[in-house]
Amino acid sequence: MGLSLNVVYDASVNSAPAQFKTAVAAVVQYFESIFTDPITITIDVDARRLDIALDDEEIVARVAAHTVPGHRDGVVLEKYARVVSSASEGAITW
Repeated sequence: MGLSLNVVYDASVNSAPAQFKTAVAAVVQYFESIFTDPITITIDVDARRLDIALDDEEIVARVAAHTVPGHRDGVVLEKYARVVSSASEGAITW
């Protein structure tokens, strides 16, 4: 059996802003990328608790060793810089 990830919240979250729901989904995706072995993670939104069935040293080691797949520092900014120009030249659309 693999990772067991429990997200606990009440019905009030249904009326929460979309950004909140997006943030919770991003946290879930992040944990799924770090923890692949059979452990249990519980995110309790109401109680503001995060429980991970590992000791603190193991969690710190995994987070420190985690890398974002395909991430290269500066690449996106470099692409952006190539296609934009100064605002003093007026609006440019592509």
